[in-house]
Amino acid sequence: MALAGTRQALEASDGSFPVYTNRKVINNDPTMAELADSGLINVNNNWRKVPDGSVVIFSAHGVPPSFHEIAEQRHLLTVDLTCQLVTRVHHIAIEAEREGKYIIYAGVSGHPETVGVMGEIKPENITLVETLDDAKRVIIPEGRVAMLLSQTTLSTAELLEIFDFFSKNERVEIPNRWDICPTTDLNQKAVDELIKSYGIDFLLVQGSPDSHNTEQLRRMAEKSGIPSAKIDTTDDMQRVWFTSGIRRVGFTSGASVEDKLSEPVFEWFRREGIEPIDLMEGEKREKQFKLPEQDLQKLRERAKVTI
Repeated sequence: MALAGTRQALEASDGSFPVYTNRKVINNDPTMAELADSGLINVNNNWRKVPDGSVVIFSAHGVPPSFHEIAEQRHLLTVDLTCQLVTRVHHIAIEAEREGKYIIYAGVSGHPETVGVMGEIKPENITLVETLDDAKRVIIPEGRVAMLLSQTTLSTAELLEIFDFFSKNERVEIPNRWDICPTTDLNQKAVDELIKSYGIDFLLVQGSPDSHNTEQLRRMAEKSGIPSAKIDTTDDMQRVWFTSGIRRVGFTSGASVEDKLSEPVFEWFRREGIEPIDLMEGEKREKQFKLPEQDLQKLRERAKVTI
């Protein structure tokens, strides 16, 4: 959804005016480079680089309320491409605080998704937990009920530990719906299957350095004592990884990696005389997210006026 929305925004502007994004729309460097070639300008949350009245895309990770305030003050036309799973967490957190509840948020400090959600809540009403040890140190204010929410790209196994811990506390509410991104969850299940059922000797994960869900996949192999590596493109591949002791290599990718970026990896193996075998079909990604058509229509109308 975020990529489709960004490409539609760039197509609508057709170079008649610049299109900015507050940060990487998704955490994938090759795709962001492609979008930059098409005219997208990433300001890395430096609003001084954005002229008043400009078009700005909000990334899939979501943004804090202060960004919407800046947009209003600067008369920016925004295209909000926040993942709807993330938006859901924002809404639940806001409603919980309104009801007087304390928020426990499982996430990664400094991650844009975490920054966005925590920015919705007064600091005295929310605590960030990154590990089970953090969870054990949480002190819920006397006389209040807490609600547990999470970042959508965490490790399912690690999050379950935190959920299990708080599920024993009668003062902590856990929403019925699972906060983990379905694609992230499916990828983690697939890697678990590769490790346990197919007996891989090495795990190769494709994704950019700052992709949290990609790193979580690599860590799954690490925790099982299996050698692993993370690549962005085939430029990062090293033949030395696949020595004579490596019989079976598992390959997966992060949620932000388009299928077209993975085909060169298979071609690399073929050139090395290693024929890839598709052992797993996996579950289909059937969840579809709606584009912010109202935002995109405003942009198209601006383009007509500019032209």
